[in-house]
Amino acid sequence: MDNPTQEFIGAVTAIAAASNAVEQADAFNKIFVNNATFNHPLVKVTSGLNSRQRILALYQGYRILSPRVEITIQSFVESKAEQKIFLDIVQKLYLFGFIPGAPAKLVAEFTLVSKNKKWFVKDQVDYYQPEELAKLTNPLLAKLLDIQKFILTLLIVFLVRFLKIWKPKSSDTGSADHTSTPIDDPSPSPGPTGPSAPTVPT
Repeated sequence: MDNPTQEFIGAVTAIAAASNAVEQADAFNKIFVNNATFNHPLVKVTSGLNSRQRILALYQGYRILSPRVEITIQSFVESKAEQKIFLDIVQKLYLFGFIPGAPAKLVAEFTLVSKNKKWFVKDQVDYYQPEELAKLTNPLLAKLLDIQKFILTLLIVFLVRFLKIWKPKSSDTGSADHTSTPIDDPSPSPGPTGPSAPTVPT
């Protein structure tokens, strides 16, 4: 990649949602170094001799599981100081081509390295919330995980308020009133800044 800001979204889209295996492999091999690493909640590839091909095999297996993939890249953030790119992604799988999952959100972090004045990916890390990962193949399980989070939140809040173990005291701060003052965002809600990123079905 000569300019990762301009080229990266197209490359990632091609890798995830290419129309055929040749297009996917070409896009992948152009941006990943030979000893790249990959970390996902369910799978992991460590750096090694041509570890890139093991990562490609995972992407190929992804397409065997879901011949059709829809992907939307909602935001792109580049940290030039850390040589990283962060993508906010929504994707939807169709198991075996016809069983739809639910749209799932993730953040993908890519660490870059410069070789011969071009940029390549040396590490990819995918971050999912548990319910978002479940949405890919089992939307019902995703709902159950949401309910579990809700119940656990209520339980923790109740225990904290009932037990009153970890609470500030007036003697600690010199004030009996510890109610937080609400801080409102003074800026108006941002409106649309431009057209939405396209959804790419295959």
